Amino acid sequence: MSQKLDVPASMRTDVFASDRYVNIPPGFRISVWFRLPDARFLAVTPAGDVLVSQPGLGNVMMLRPDPNGGAPALFTWATGLNAPHGLAFDTIQGNTSL
Repeated sequence: MSQKLDVPASMRTDVFASDRYVNIPPGFRISVWFRLPDARFLAVTPAGDVLVSQPGLGNVMMLRPDPNGGAPALFTWATGLNAPHGLAFDTIQGNTSL
């Protein structure tokens, strides 16, 4: 099913300056939540934060959702890495690690 991508007015620049459409399954919806240059992969942590790899920059960034629905806060989670790509979690004895 083709759906128009929901893009907030403040992010309607560059590639999102014109309407974009994506194919998604019925019942799903998609929207632009944050724009992060050079983003490649993402993973949602058990706490609800979003980790995003930037392989070309050697970073993993963390986006923390705003509980009031505003823009998420951006933090550097790891830097100086050698082209980080996939992100996964492992839970051992109640501890969660990346």
